[in-house]
Amino acid sequence: RNLLWYDETIPEQDPISLGLPTYHFFDDINLFTSRSAWSDDNALLFTFKAGLPMGKTPGGDSGHAHPDEWQVSLDAYGKPLIIDDGYSYLKLTSNHNVATFDGSGQVWEGSSSFITNNTGSADIIYQDINEAAWYEYLIADLKDIYKPGLWVTKYIRHVIFLKKNTVVMFEEIETSLSHDIEWRLHLNQDSNFSLSGTNLFGTISGST
Repeated sequence: RNLLWYDETIPEQDPISLGLPTYHFFDDINLFTSRSAWSDDNALLFTFKAGLPMGKTPGGDSGHAHPDEWQVSLDAYGKPLIIDDGYSYLKLTSNHNVATFDGSGQVWEGSSSFITNNTGSADIIYQDINEAAWYEYLIADLKDIYKPGLWVTKYIRHVIFLKKNTVVMFEEIETSLSHDIEWRLHLNQDSNFSLSGTNLFGTISGST
């Protein structure tokens, strides 16, 4: 189920002429991917995930799964802006675009082989997809994917994709213990962020 095949006898087809939507939800691993347009070279491509690390198939372990539930990635203007770290030997939540608590994060981090589906869970609990109105709004519950000793009692992430050019994210976090909470965004080498008051501005190759 994880293989891609190329058949040169099948002619290339335009996704617009096929009437394909600009989004898709892969419900086995709760991965949502969406783009602002098919035909615009400067389109935004946004992805996020909140589910079981290896999907809903029970059991198993993998060196390619990561403690990255509710990881987000963003491409813009033809380049990656907010990125995933890719493969790493030691699996750490801090390598991803999610929160950590005193540097600690989701269950099973810190090993080379990620033991999946045995404990902890995350889920997308709300979806409002309106292609005609050009927005998508999703909410995920993440508290049960974090280590029990962190006493995370509430972690709700909201994501709104306004498909012209805007992504809005905000979070509700509550814990029973005092923590330094780090909210992480990993950038590629061409992107920069600057803070002005309460506003965070990102630029890539001169575009904001």
